Amino acid sequence: LPVSLAIFVCEAIRLALEAENIESRPIWKPMHMQPVFKGCECIGGEVAEELFNRGLCLPSGTAMTEEDLTRIVWTITERARKPRQPRNAGTGASRSGH
Repeated sequence: LPVSLAIFVCEAIRLALEAENIESRPIWKPMHMQPVFKGCECIGGEVAEELFNRGLCLPSGTAMTEEDLTRIVWTITERARKPRQPRNAGTGASRSGH
């Protein structure tokens, strides 16, 4: 996927998970992209940048149940594939409600 489409897809998945009260987050920004390291020498980094631009951290852990996993997979495969329209769609209301 092109980066712009990958970002859109990741955000759609993140929002679908959030709507189901399932926590996810973008992948951590690579060290060489952190402001504190601006101007420092970096060898490589392309793979880390690709992962950062296209990746999403999903729930994981030893305490996850089969039910948890099924719910996460269902949300990604069903909800993220068919994004819902915002509640105020077509009402002329903005995101801020004004």
